[in-house]
Amino acid sequence: MKIYRPLRFCLLFYEFIRLFTLLWLVRGAAPWEDPFPWLVYGTANALFLFMALFLLVDLSWYRPYIPLYTAGKMLAAFSAVGWVFISRVQLTLAVVEGRPEILALLGGVLGIAGGDLLSAAAGLALGKKLKDRKLPEIEAETVENGGL
Repeated sequence: MKIYRPLRFCLLFYEFIRLFTLLWLVRGAAPWEDPFPWLVYGTANALFLFMALFLLVDLSWYRPYIPLYTAGKMLAAFSAVGWVFISRVQLTLAVVEGRPEILALLGGVLGIAGGDLLSAAAGLALGKKLKDRKLPEIEAETVENGGL
């Protein structure tokens, strides 16, 4: 299915860049030497990468996951903005103290939040396009094929 194929490819590319940016940001902001905590964080965010890959490979089969993808992106974006709001005093103090790495962290977090909002909009566009085409439901295809 060729619905918005370039958009789906861009989503996959963004998710790849997003995952490595998140790992870089978390690793740079982490005060510990043990890599375990930041690997756990990165692993959970890798699900967005896999979801974008599956949507690129077979949109008709994985279309039920589009609302989950969109909701996750909205949640991630608003969580990042909420973190910036809650941490505004510490961020301001770090800038006043002359710690430039905090600006990289802040820029990365806000950049990812903006990208997440754009990818959520792309998920909404994909969902609307699929709804407009009135494609057959996956459940009906599954019953006809005798299950998974």
